[in-house]
Amino acid sequence: MERRDSGEGEARLRRDSSDQKGDQKGDGIVTAFTIALLWLPSILIPVVIQLMRCDECWAEPTAAFVCQIIVMPFVVLPVMVIVAIILLPSLVPRPVASLAVIWFIWNAHTIGLTLCIVPFILASYHTKHTYSDILYDFFVFYIFVQAPLILCSGGLKLFSNKMGWGWGWPQRAVLGSYCIVVTVSMWAGQYYVRPHAVTVTIFTCALFYTYTVFTMLPPTPSQPAPEVSGVREWPAFRQLMAPVWALATSYLRIKLIEDKGEPGAGPPACAFEPGRPTVAGFHPHGVIPYTAGLITMSKSWRERYATVPHVLTDFFTHLIPLMRDIAQWVGGREVSRDAISTLLGAKEAVMLVPGGQQEIFSTRSWGREVFIYKGHKGFVRMALRHRARLVPILSMGEWELMDNVSWPIMQRATRKVLGFPVPFAPHGAYNLPMPNRPKHGLHVIVGQPIDYVCEQAESFSDEPPLCVPSEADVNRAHTLFYEALHSMFERHKANCGYPDHTLVMLDSPSGLERHGISASSDGSRRCDEARKQD
Repeated sequence: MERRDSGEGEARLRRDSSDQKGDQKGDGIVTAFTIALLWLPSILIPVVIQLMRCDECWAEPTAAFVCQIIVMPFVVLPVMVIVAIILLPSLVPRPVASLAVIWFIWNAHTIGLTLCIVPFILASYHTKHTYSDILYDFFVFYIFVQAPLILCSGGLKLFSNKMGWGWGWPQRAVLGSYCIVVTVSMWAGQYYVRPHAVTVTIFTCALFYTYTVFTMLPPTPSQPAPEVSGVREWPAFRQLMAPVWALATSYLRIKLIEDKGEPGAGPPACAFEPGRPTVAGFHPHGVIPYTAGLITMSKSWRERYATVPHVLTDFFTHLIPLMRDIAQWVGGREVSRDAISTLLGAKEAVMLVPGGQQEIFSTRSWGREVFIYKGHKGFVRMALRHRARLVPILSMGEWELMDNVSWPIMQRATRKVLGFPVPFAPHGAYNLPMPNRPKHGLHVIVGQPIDYVCEQAESFSDEPPLCVPSEADVNRAHTLFYEALHSMFERHKANCGYPDHTLVMLDSPSGLERHGISASSDGSRRCDEARKQD
């Protein structure tokens, strides 16, 4: 009986794989046609116009090409399509809508940064700036206004945390003073070098800093920042963007699966219950774990669970314009002790990605090994402190979405200084910054809750902190969590299309980095071999 079931399962898997390959080929043709239809004319027409104006001059046509590459794919087209999907969904063809949604979500950070080129373009109609002038002024603005705020925020916060200073108004005042000095210096340089561009530069700086003050600072100095308190959460936005989330989950074929636990372990329990503090760990991290947020906004999640967890992201997410707005509007918070304590103290659920940025180094869309870093125990300690349940969540196929460029030495150094690796250039379908469609879809498996009771707690109380867990309790709960995760992987990998894959858990970042380095040295050859085998 077991052999017959196994043979039927393998045959079904082969049939499904064949059908999916055919679907992917057709989807690839439609996607390529959509890209050509949307992007190429809007980019090439201004270039052709500039070529007709100057027969032997290539500087201005090249600048026009670069400017259109920035504006059309990253600003105009995706924003226009997203607005059309919300207001007039029937008018947008589904392939166009799906492509625009995926591009918008996975490039929200780039869209937010490049939006600042719009004032320079609008001003050019009045001042007769050339495309070269627009690019020059925009990149000066980016280097002297946007980059210092983002890079110095990450570095200063890491330094403040190491010194035990926290991240309050004094640190923000130091950061703001430094950025203002840099900006004023840039204005002085513009006044002497390009006086005709000073007005639009000052206007754009004023807009950017006004937006930054109202979105990054707390209402009063005594209150925590928005990424901790959640004052910018906007429930109506989640509902407004429901068609967008639906298109994204459909494009990636995200399916929610509720794990029933080990056979004979008893009746399954609901992982997310209203009024029950819960800490969910999403694995693996991948390059950009946007799936963790998408699954909580999907229709299948709303139908199964009455509780929507707050997705916790790193500090970098709350620095970039637009990306920080979307994350905070849908209820996202910073992955910090203060934010977790606030939410668990209010009997709410949180979802975080314990693998963190360490797993970026080892994530690859090819091969048959899935690496998970289990060295972090802080989320377990916080769950025990607030008597919250632990829920393992496994995304089968997450590693296939994207790859990142591999400069391990520089990336390790910048992550220690800035809080995120540089260069960070994720790429997926067609080598563009958008995810691949996994061969078998994405299966997000929600495991059974772990209701661990501290056996050797140092103290208990009715007010936070409710419990001060011992290291023995933390280690035991940590072990139970990753044993459950490993068991889920082994029990579901065949049905999800990965029967030959192995889950490798590592305790140290150096182990992950070694795997990432070895993958990068002969990555192209091994990638081709793995894809041929698949």
